[in-house]
Amino acid sequence: MRTRSTAYVISFAALTAAVLVRWLLDPLLHDFMPFVTFMVAIAASVWAGGWRPAAIVAIAGYLIGATLFVGPRGSMLLTDPREALRLAGYLVTAAIIIGFGEAMHAARHRFEALLSERGAERTASAPTAAAAGLAPASARPAGGHGLLDLSLVAFGLTLLVLLVGGGLAYMNLRRVAQNESREGHTLEVERDLDLLLRRLTEAETGQRGYLLAEDPKYLEPYQTAIAQIDQILERLRLLTAEDLVQRRRLAQLTDHIAGKRDEMSRTLDLAQADDREGALRIIRSDEGQGLMTEVRGSIGVMRSMEEALMRRRSAESDASIRTTSLLLGLTTILGVLMVCVAFEFSRQSLRVQRRGADLIADERERLRVTLASIGDAVIVTGVDGRIAFLNAVAEALTGWTQSEAAGRPLGEVFHLLDETTRARQEAPGLRAMRDGVIVGVGNHAVLVRKDGSERPIDDSASPIRDARGAVVGCVLVFRDITERRAVERRMRGLLEELQVGDRRKNEFLAILAHELRGPLAPLRNSLEILKRSGGDRDLVQTSVGTMDRQLRHLVRLVDELIDISRINRDTIELRKDTVELGPVVQQSVEACRPIAESAHQSVSVHLPDEPIRLHADPVRLAQVFGNLLGNASKFTQPGGSIALEAEREGSDVIVKVRDTGIGIPRESLGRVFEMFTQLDQSLERSQGGLGIGLTLVKRLVELHDGSVEAHSEGRGRGSEFVVRLPALSEGPGGAGNGSRPGPSPS
Repeated sequence: MRTRSTAYVISFAALTAAVLVRWLLDPLLHDFMPFVTFMVAIAASVWAGGWRPAAIVAIAGYLIGATLFVGPRGSMLLTDPREALRLAGYLVTAAIIIGFGEAMHAARHRFEALLSERGAERTASAPTAAAAGLAPASARPAGGHGLLDLSLVAFGLTLLVLLVGGGLAYMNLRRVAQNESREGHTLEVERDLDLLLRRLTEAETGQRGYLLAEDPKYLEPYQTAIAQIDQILERLRLLTAEDLVQRRRLAQLTDHIAGKRDEMSRTLDLAQADDREGALRIIRSDEGQGLMTEVRGSIGVMRSMEEALMRRRSAESDASIRTTSLLLGLTTILGVLMVCVAFEFSRQSLRVQRRGADLIADERERLRVTLASIGDAVIVTGVDGRIAFLNAVAEALTGWTQSEAAGRPLGEVFHLLDETTRARQEAPGLRAMRDGVIVGVGNHAVLVRKDGSERPIDDSASPIRDARGAVVGCVLVFRDITERRAVERRMRGLLEELQVGDRRKNEFLAILAHELRGPLAPLRNSLEILKRSGGDRDLVQTSVGTMDRQLRHLVRLVDELIDISRINRDTIELRKDTVELGPVVQQSVEACRPIAESAHQSVSVHLPDEPIRLHADPVRLAQVFGNLLGNASKFTQPGGSIALEAEREGSDVIVKVRDTGIGIPRESLGRVFEMFTQLDQSLERSQGGLGIGLTLVKRLVELHDGSVEAHSEGRGRGSEFVVRLPALSEGPGGAGNGSRPGPSPS
């Protein structure tokens, strides 16, 4: 590290050298760029000792330059406004150079401090690295990047200097080219003036030859010269269009030429009219000679002006050439100096990078081992969204190896779909980099592996930021949640079942209370009537009949509950035997007929002529048809009709129970056989029953290896229940000759 006194000595030496060089260049530069060499002295001072000696050199350089190299020499007074602008430009340039150098010093000090700090922290864990003086990866950006930035700035300034110098040189060369073009323009004007005088002289010679010799051949050169004079005058008007003085001179010249042409035309006209004496009289009057003298005088003045312009433009071209040469020389010198500075910064930056390379590799290896040891899958990408790293778990989940996935877009390896809609989801890592926040995977996301198989995952993506806070990549951490998803589905299913069961239980309890309250109230009333009958036989019989009916209703409710309980517990036993369908149906119809007649409903039965035999429990089968007929009567308005039809279809028998009742909504057909289902669940509008009749029908039919279906065209359109049961074949070995299997529990 240089001492302060050494820095000031270097600064003073640089200032002295700048004054001497500018003094040596003064014969060439004069007042042009009086402070150019002091810029180099300021740069050397800030490099040697920082901004303080550089500021002193800048102020001293201005005072010396304004005194010695700015007119009037020997005075520092700003008498010309342009000098104030020159001072401002000098100070701004000096401030930029000082700021640039101070930034370089600050970056170097910051890097050395961080290098020392990190080296001390790692001495115990990495003594070899500390001995070698290696900086960790976190220190490299502070120093290496800073020096690299300074190198870029230096190269940028070098390019700027070269561009400015080249621009100024181009402007001067362009001025030289313009002057050369104007010199050619001047030569054209001079040539046309000489040609004009020559053609006018030729016309005068032709005129006089004709007058003296009276030979018409002398008129040909006269006419040719006169025609060319107009063309020459037109070219001169174009060439002098931008020069007001020459345009006025040309107008005077044109007037003189017009007078001379008029004089020659009059003499020729007189000669051709045989008045030769009159023509000679005009010639002897010296009128034509005077006009030619004026023409020659005007042409001489115009030539003198063009020659003066030629000399001035030649001088300007010489000055531009000298200035261009000087600018190119100075630009080259400054460019070389700036390139040297930029090269030094680059060399320091490369040295810093080499010093930190081993520590960076150490940090990277430690990070790789850490990521590889994590139990979850990990994917790391760069700022461009391409894969940089996969650990072993990520390789297993995605089906991609590290070598296969490296450099590929994240969306290609981490392919997500919505499990429900099958729409492709954006990779969370891309959103994390774009928004700069932690992003989780969407609901119902599945990962499509390389082989096309799918796995549900849960993940999160976080942006990776550098020391300045800029996003440089992202890291995804995800895991396979197949088992968890299955457990969640089972739990949701159980919860739904519990909720449905609880709801149906509450509905059943309400219906059961309603159904029990119905027969209990008449029983209580009948008992009260019996108490007060006083032996009245009619009242007693009426009360007993009411009690009998209500008790039978209670017994039916209890029997249904017992039956459905047995079916659910798989303890019901069917007593199967060979039975005919007709008697079973007639028994069910007769049991239901009183209820239908009380509601003024008609019941029709249509059975095939030939007997149909079944292997079934006649009691349970009658219970099935009785429940269907009772259900049809219950939901058919008074005056409606109920029909039961049976027919054989192949090896099965089809029994249909059709009514003209309230019907079943289409959306409810799928659940009419569910436990405790009633299409109208309000107690006030309930038609009676516990809502287990159709469930009991379905279970009993299935125990007979059959099926039952419900059909309806909608509310108010009636309904139809179709029971399909296997029938016994007629013939040898069949039910017709008495063979049948024994009872079987179901």
